[in-house]
Amino acid sequence: MVRVLFYVLVVAILGAGFAWIANNPGDLVMDFGSSRVTVSVLTAVIAFVLLVVIVLLLLWLLKSIFSAPHRLSRHFAEQRQKKGRDALSNGLLAILSGDIDTAKQMNKRVARYLDSDNEPLVKLLEARTLLAENDVPNALRIYEEMSKSPKTKLAGFYGLYREAMRSGAYEAAGQYAEKASLVAPSVTWANQAMLDRLCSEGAWDKAIALFDREVKSLPRSKRADKKLTHKRVVLLTGQAKDMFEYYPDDARKTALKAQKLEPSFVPATLVAADILYRQHEIGKADRLIENLWKTSPHGDLASLYLDGEERAVDRLKKSRTLFQKNPQAYESFYIVARSAFDAGELQLARDQAEKALKIAPRESAYLLLADIEEAQSGDQGRVRQWLSLAVRADHDPVWMADGKIFEKWQPVSPISGKLDVFRWQAPSRNPGLTLNPDEVIPPAIEQSPKEAKKASNTGKSGALKAEAKIGSEKIGNHEGEGTQAFHTKPIMIVDAVDPSKPETPVDVTRINVDDPGVHKK
Repeated sequence: MVRVLFYVLVVAILGAGFAWIANNPGDLVMDFGSSRVTVSVLTAVIAFVLLVVIVLLLLWLLKSIFSAPHRLSRHFAEQRQKKGRDALSNGLLAILSGDIDTAKQMNKRVARYLDSDNEPLVKLLEARTLLAENDVPNALRIYEEMSKSPKTKLAGFYGLYREAMRSGAYEAAGQYAEKASLVAPSVTWANQAMLDRLCSEGAWDKAIALFDREVKSLPRSKRADKKLTHKRVVLLTGQAKDMFEYYPDDARKTALKAQKLEPSFVPATLVAADILYRQHEIGKADRLIENLWKTSPHGDLASLYLDGEERAVDRLKKSRTLFQKNPQAYESFYIVARSAFDAGELQLARDQAEKALKIAPRESAYLLLADIEEAQSGDQGRVRQWLSLAVRADHDPVWMADGKIFEKWQPVSPISGKLDVFRWQAPSRNPGLTLNPDEVIPPAIEQSPKEAKKASNTGKSGALKAEAKIGSEKIGNHEGEGTQAFHTKPIMIVDAVDPSKPETPVDVTRINVDDPGVHKK
């Protein structure tokens, strides 16, 4: 708008000037030696303007002629830059979409059109393409070069950090994260890696201080986020767990603080209750577990709750108290059944275990029923039937981190060194053992010719996969390795008949060809 007004003003001034000259006629007399030229003022002004325009046109023409090579060169350079940037964007998109062949072609085109010193993304595309081709050494070399350039320093450190984590070199990954954190303290992944490293080293005070600085750098509206609160609870729980040996009172305060921040977090309650039990505050510890049991029944809570009772009868009594807090949960029925079995109340144990199975057909309940059957009747056929059902039952949840099973929760994974990766979940099912029918039917059982022929035909129709877990107790960590083993062995007689159903005959052990573990031809 201002520019339009300026042009209007200039035109108005020129028009006013020509109008004034036209209204005030006069002559311009020029003497050249013996000659005299007389022209009007208006004609002289017009001639002067035309002369200026001609001079300007000549100057523009000369400039265009002399600058033509440079402009032509710049045009070709711009075209090369355009082709190179198009290839670069297409290559990065191809890498993200998994199109390796297109990424390799685009990488070659980018190398032909663009200079890596002027375009930092060229090296990134080259490194990602090399990784897609599984050429890790050359990719790491590119990332090292990127980490030495001011423009690509952070991207280089991040690439080195990712590859170190992927290959299991967690110490090297921590060093790269520390370098990146020094370059840019606000980088989230570097701060998280530093936090993991401090926690794995047991430097909880420094880890909490680093976390507090990270939280303070966020807007006030995001500081109360549930994820941040949970991370703080994990840090406080880990700190209380480690410091109890030397500072029990401080550990108690820290554990109770963590439990109060997130009462539904089972490990926080476990650590707080364990510390209270050790300090002989049994009533308060019991209340913590009982309150959490109402909403989140957990096997570790029950074990800690009953661990202080030496007599089996007292454990049964206390388990019934816990049962009343959540009488609809599988864990409530199972803990009563387990306590009743230890106390010799076999019928009560059987009833509670069967009720637990109605809620969730888990492996632990079937194994417990096998133990109850062996103690109550000694019928090995029925015991094997319970074990066969345990093979196909759902696994009980355990603490898992980085694909491994652990006996107890830990704030930091001993494998990867990452914070808060432990999850309470059921492990994946292991493949069963394939048995021949001749191995399934023991020679000790006498069969009629008709039954023997039927069993033989069944064996020709397919193979039976079976595997039984012996015992319900879990084997803990071995020298800090963090793995949990389950002893398994093949069962010679496998039947899918549920012994709890009275209408099912169990006098003769048989193979059920309708069982999912039997393959039919």
